[in-house]
Amino acid sequence: MGSDVVMTDSGSAPPWADADRLLTTGEAAEVIGVKRRQVIEMVDNGDIAFIRRAPRAWARIPLSAAVAKRAQLAALWEAERRQLEDQLRRQDAEARAELDRLSPPWGTESETSP
Repeated sequence: MGSDVVMTDSGSAPPWADADRLLTTGEAAEVIGVKRRQVIEMVDNGDIAFIRRAPRAWARIPLSAAVAKRAQLAALWEAERRQLEDQLRRQDAEARAELDRLSPPWGTESETSP
């Protein structure tokens, strides 16, 4: 057991701590944070490493591949979040500039009142 293995409260490594462990699609979905159907689509599209013992057998996903896919998706989601925030900031600045352009030159009633 390496020093980077997470320990449970009882002091033993959790079952998913073995990087060589093969996961079912449902288990892989839990690790990645997606639905089982999405993992099946990843397998079908070749987007995640998997092992099949026979041509028509269920796919098994190495834990290390599931963890890597989770990190990859987290990075993509973070990049998308940043892009959306930037877009909202630009739109807000454009809207404020348009409001300033459309405001009367003498200001609003509340600004001119003593």
